[in-house]
Amino acid sequence: MRGIRFLILGLILLAPAGAFAQQVVRAMPFYQHSAFTREAGAPTAVWTMAQTPDGYLWIGAIDGLFRFDGVSFEHIRLPRNLPPRSDMVGALAVDPAGNLWIGHDWGGITLMQRDGRFRDMNAGRPYASVAQIAVDRAGTVWAAADGARGMSLGRFVDRKWALMNARIGLPAGNFGGILVAHDGTLWISQTDRVVFLPPGAGRVRSVVGKFVNGGALAETPDHRIWVQDASGVRAIAVDARGGPPHLEAPVYRQSDKPIPWQVMLTDARGALWMPDPGRGIVRIDPTFAGPGAGATINIFDMRAVTSPSIRSGLRDREGNIWFGSDAGLDRFRPSTFSGTRAAVDTAGANSPQLGYGSLVQRSSDGSVFIAAFGSLFQASGSDVPRLLQYGADQRGPLCANDRGDVWLVSQAALQGIGPNNRGARIAAPVDTSVWLTLGCEIAGDQIWVAGAPGLLRYGHGTWSRFVMDPQFPTASPQSMLSDAQGRLLGYLGNKALYRFEGDHFVKIWDQADMPIRFINVLVRHGSEILIGGAMGMARYDGKRFAVLPRDTYPAFDEVGGIAVDPKGLTWLLTRRGLVRLKTAALEQAFDHPGRPIEMRIFGSDDGLDDSSTAFGSNNLALAADGRLWLGTTNGFYWFDPSHLYRNMLAPPVVIRSLTARGVAYPVRAGLALRKGTTELQIDYTALGFSNPGRIGFRYRLSGIDGQWVDPGTRRQAIYTNLGPGNYRFQVIAANEDGVWNRAGASLAFTIPPTFVQSRLFLFLCVAAALLAAMVLLRLWMRLMSARIRGRIEERLHERERIAREIHDTLLQSVQGLIMRFHNIAEDIPASQPAHREMLDALDSADAVVIEGRDRVHELRRWSDTHSLSDVVARTAERLLPSDEVETRLVVEGQPRALHPVIADELLRITDEALFNVARHAHAREVEIAIVYGARALALRITDNGVGIAPEIAARGERAGHFGLLGMRERAAKIGAQIAIASAHGGGTEIDIMVPAEIAYADQARGPWRRWWRRLVGTEARDG
Repeated sequence: MRGIRFLILGLILLAPAGAFAQQVVRAMPFYQHSAFTREAGAPTAVWTMAQTPDGYLWIGAIDGLFRFDGVSFEHIRLPRNLPPRSDMVGALAVDPAGNLWIGHDWGGITLMQRDGRFRDMNAGRPYASVAQIAVDRAGTVWAAADGARGMSLGRFVDRKWALMNARIGLPAGNFGGILVAHDGTLWISQTDRVVFLPPGAGRVRSVVGKFVNGGALAETPDHRIWVQDASGVRAIAVDARGGPPHLEAPVYRQSDKPIPWQVMLTDARGALWMPDPGRGIVRIDPTFAGPGAGATINIFDMRAVTSPSIRSGLRDREGNIWFGSDAGLDRFRPSTFSGTRAAVDTAGANSPQLGYGSLVQRSSDGSVFIAAFGSLFQASGSDVPRLLQYGADQRGPLCANDRGDVWLVSQAALQGIGPNNRGARIAAPVDTSVWLTLGCEIAGDQIWVAGAPGLLRYGHGTWSRFVMDPQFPTASPQSMLSDAQGRLLGYLGNKALYRFEGDHFVKIWDQADMPIRFINVLVRHGSEILIGGAMGMARYDGKRFAVLPRDTYPAFDEVGGIAVDPKGLTWLLTRRGLVRLKTAALEQAFDHPGRPIEMRIFGSDDGLDDSSTAFGSNNLALAADGRLWLGTTNGFYWFDPSHLYRNMLAPPVVIRSLTARGVAYPVRAGLALRKGTTELQIDYTALGFSNPGRIGFRYRLSGIDGQWVDPGTRRQAIYTNLGPGNYRFQVIAANEDGVWNRAGASLAFTIPPTFVQSRLFLFLCVAAALLAAMVLLRLWMRLMSARIRGRIEERLHERERIAREIHDTLLQSVQGLIMRFHNIAEDIPASQPAHREMLDALDSADAVVIEGRDRVHELRRWSDTHSLSDVVARTAERLLPSDEVETRLVVEGQPRALHPVIADELLRITDEALFNVARHAHAREVEIAIVYGARALALRITDNGVGIAPEIAARGERAGHFGLLGMRERAAKIGAQIAIASAHGGGTEIDIMVPAEIAYADQARGPWRRWWRRLVGTEARDG
């Protein structure tokens, strides 16, 4: 419950049995442990490990060879064309060329080349059980194998193995380990001795010193050789005077429990790692304690690893330490969170002890005091807090002020432990039956204590009881703090925040008005109060509250600790972890709610096992040396912000596979997929082992992605709706600290087109479309021509009807009238003037009848005796005097009969054009061209006159005149195109184009045309 303010903090207390005086034993610092078991896909019974230059981690196990990218394990099957050999892989080594040498339990050695091909490497020796393989910088390969004649040492020379035991004088016996040092020296540990073969030497030499049941060998960065035997871990010292090397005294004595497999590694700091079944994973740092001070020993509890039976080890390129066991893999990676759970020796206790406690730092020397059930510690400039007191009456909590006073609330009193009040004691009130305190706070010269009796204050030698809220007379505040004026602020859970003024408490923030819901911690920052809550943070400046809610700032979730350092940073301990942000940015966010805050969160991935905090007091304390001390339910941690580990190695990026339409394609150059592929999946990975879950990726596919796609930590790209073409997939990655591999990896591939996707098909489609467009255009033109022709023929029939009506009615009636008037004229005497007038009138009437007959004849039909050229020529002779205008008539093509209406309209247009020439053009030459084309009939009239004004040509007519307009209207009636413009060099040019389907009377009309005309409903009578 939040009303209970006990701090549940765990202290791991560790002191190994059997350690000798010079050793300092504590928990494993600077490293975070992770386990990979069968449930995670890891192999079991891991015999050996290696890492190739491409970044992959290779694992030799009882079930075969496995490849690991930090996330998934892949079982690598050997090809069947190799001679028979065991699936169990007992030895691995990588040569300078990046090839992987694989030693089998039986069947000898296999080489996996860098390109992925396998080769049998057993030439020159029988199959054997290979125990170890070592390769020097020059590429010389050494192998220790157990055959029918015992242990033998082989060297690969001239593409075959040579047995070296007798050649180099190697004593008979088992091998514990073989090591090729940086200078090419070969070191071998045997049952009772250590021998070495310098480069160029023909015989091995022995190391001086007693050696029993020896095993693993290791070389530290300072080029010292270390060896492990029954007496412990020892260095091999080189005699400066040229004498033989000798074994030094052990820096670590292992437990009495036997070690079944000898494994020893070195880390980047020069420390040695080894499993000790009696204690755990041991880290031995011979340089930490200084010359002559012995080694610093760190131990990781063996109960926390996958199995006590550890068979192999490896340090990868990022500095991670790996151990392979019967149950899987254990990884110890350098921790970004450089702090460690504080392992504290409580009066020689040999087992971890959990309890209640608190921590505080306000003393004048900057020390941090830690109070836990049964213990009191002081942390100052050391990884390990110093035990001040041990006893059952130490309850906590702690409170302090800036003057150096630190008070510890024990079971029966307030006990002074600070620099200024050490040894002081204030007895609990005599009327208090239960002295159960939940917190204390120093305000000026007064000490406030909150507990089961209620709220008490000690000042001027007496205790006083106070009631914060009359409705809750026995309630005690869960959080307390004195402000800059020395007034106490107290928070009653689920009620309100109060401030002590004069002699009573005033409510300043009601629970119903708190967006942060509950108050966990109150911290003074200058004249302001910072408040950590369950659902955000708040700031109180003495007048108003500014709130940063969790909804806007998710990192502010269950804030249980606040520390502001003088370097301009603010640290928060929240449910998400340890949060670092700039103090100025925090203040700006309070002033402008909603403004983003740049922050860094250190959580479980950084080595902070548990960030859960207790409520009611500040669980962060900043020591004078710059370290932050954290109190959590899982123990105390320290954190040094000035020594943050940062992984500066960019992760290698690998494209693992490309899958399309259920087919997995090999990742290689010149990759071509199946025709018609539209969807594919690309799996990629980054070979980072420190924190693979936080590796970020970006990828893009040329031609599809315009910019980089950010998939987060997802290791797969899926594309759909792809077309044929050449593609290039690129992927880059950044490690957990944001170091990018910008080169990344790429894969070029081609999707060939199907026939329907090919250029030929596209060409055929375009050609077909053009042909169809042409056909449709032709049909449309025919349709339009048919419709126009139909309208023309309708006009022709109408003209014929009108002609018949005129002939049958009007002309005959007029003729009858003329005959009657002629009879009347005969009855009039010739001597009468009326007789002559009547005859003259009859002559005029006869002329009218003749003219009417001519017009009817023109309405009935186009003369078959005259072609268009003849009629146009006569029109030109009539309108253009030959002595004034030279007229030329040009006929091109085979003359053809024209439709009567078309010929009539063309003649009317010609009449108007020649009339305009005669009246307006002032031309001396006129050319009339008639072109009988297969597709169209063209009529062109050109003169060399004054031409047409530009504004009239642009408008297409002259205001108040209808000649040009009439010509255009007549052309439009017969579906012709007419262009009227000034000719080149002066004059006017009139072009009329009539489609052949409309113009010619003898235009072919085959059966298909008649069918089409019936279909479109334009069948017309030819007349």
